[in-house]
Amino acid sequence: MKPLVLHELPPSPNCTKVRIALGYKGIPFESKQVDGQDRTQAIADYGVGLTPGLTGEGFRMYDSHSILRYLDLNFEGPRLLPTDVDQLRVVEQWERWARSEALAGLGGVWAMAFGRQDFDQAALDAARAQITADTQKLEDELEGREWLVGDAMTAADVCVAARLVLVIPPASIQAAVEGSGFPFWPFYFEHCAVQEARPRTRALLERVLAHDPLMQTLAQAAA
Repeated sequence: MKPLVLHELPPSPNCTKVRIALGYKGIPFESKQVDGQDRTQAIADYGVGLTPGLTGEGFRMYDSHSILRYLDLNFEGPRLLPTDVDQLRVVEQWERWARSEALAGLGGVWAMAFGRQDFDQAALDAARAQITADTQKLEDELEGREWLVGDAMTAADVCVAARLVLVIPPASIQAAVEGSGFPFWPFYFEHCAVQEARPRTRALLERVLAHDPLMQTLAQAAA
């Protein structure tokens, strides 16, 4: 069987989620970078221009939420979704938080980082206030535990880590992402990087991102 192909724009948290899931479950895959300025090939490959997309023998799909569930239900390896219904509900709550609430103010920062919006100190201050509150929420939740739900990594940890790496990159990969060539990282680190210690949150990100093949490749190249 040919390996799966992940169609991605690497900085995207949604793409990071899927890479982590593939790495964690030990699923071989190839990465194909989508042209952010011209999505024609992406549409031809998997039907839409949004990332990530996943293709394999006889199927093509998109949307990180759907892809995580497809991988977890159709491939061997450690589970990302608990079989316990109550735990699954909590995992889905964290997924929604990471997708819709966490760091919601970063949209304008993203636009500033790419020069699509004028520098706005008030917007940065508001974003930093939310970053402080969101990372404190995680720090409190992780007291006395390694994972957000249960005793092993789940989709909750994957989704939260993929989102939070934008503002609190683990020390092991910070140099790597700074030198990765993605133009927004220096802007993020200067204006949005978490200044507080947040040891439990940082440790969670280290554990989760250890399963991201791209982050590990960048870290090894920077070492």
